[in-house]
Amino acid sequence: MIDPRVAGGLRDLPPSAAIPRERLLAAFRGVFAAHGYLPIETPHIERVEVLTGKGAGSAEVLRQIFDVTNKGGTPGELALRFDLTVPLARFIAKHVDELGVPFRRYAIGSVFRGERPAKGRFREFTQCDFDVVGATGPVADAETVQVVAEALVAAQVPSFKITLNHRKLLNGLLERFHLSKHSATILRLLDKLTKVGRDVVINEMIGAATNSEVTEEVASTFLDLMEGLSGNSDVFQIVDKLLGQNALIAEGLTSLRATWDLLTAAGIPEARLAVDLGLARGLDYYTGIVFET
Repeated sequence: MIDPRVAGGLRDLPPSAAIPRERLLAAFRGVFAAHGYLPIETPHIERVEVLTGKGAGSAEVLRQIFDVTNKGGTPGELALRFDLTVPLARFIAKHVDELGVPFRRYAIGSVFRGERPAKGRFREFTQCDFDVVGATGPVADAETVQVVAEALVAAQVPSFKITLNHRKLLNGLLERFHLSKHSATILRLLDKLTKVGRDVVINEMIGAATNSEVTEEVASTFLDLMEGLSGNSDVFQIVDKLLGQNALIAEGLTSLRATWDLLTAAGIPEARLAVDLGLARGLDYYTGIVFET
């Protein structure tokens, strides 16, 4: 008799879970459509060359790629997609002439990670993406945050907060502290700050440097600033007064403030928004505004 167990890291969804999820996704689709986003679908299987191209994902994600080998096929040629963003880049490269820009799309589907199963982490899970391609600046950034907020309200999420930062602002801060050469490592550490704690991050910042370039005092002062300059729109005035002489900081601050003003003008309550200078997101392809909910 065949054992009916599901393979590790995978799961069945009974109606009690699938029905409310369908309701939630229907609410999301309605908001996306109202803002002019169009649905697309891409294959679950992509060429490895596409998935591992420059900027495709962090080293950790790339290590988790699920290889797929067809009978008689070439090992290492195909793999299951690990997100919906890299397939979008390939889709745009192939179809941009017929689509034109700006192009707004949304996609909802399964993605796969070949990682060790753990509580709350699965080898297959559903990702929900929406993107605008070919538009930049505060208007496009504000639209993205507005859609996130409206989608969560439509899904009847009772309480949420969207935190924002700008990578140019963060890069300017690293420059001011003479930490730019270690930026990739420090950005990854900032993303782990709430998980591993301040002491661990300071020790790893010191350990990542050479010739004692990063002292405990420098690391501690840098984190003090990250943690202290977060909150509501008052942060803009404080950062401008303290650090506005740096060109990168000034540019990032101007863009972030313009995005914030557009969001409040669009009716997003300020209580649902926050600035977090420690919000980094370690992936290489983030160059402007970053946010999480």
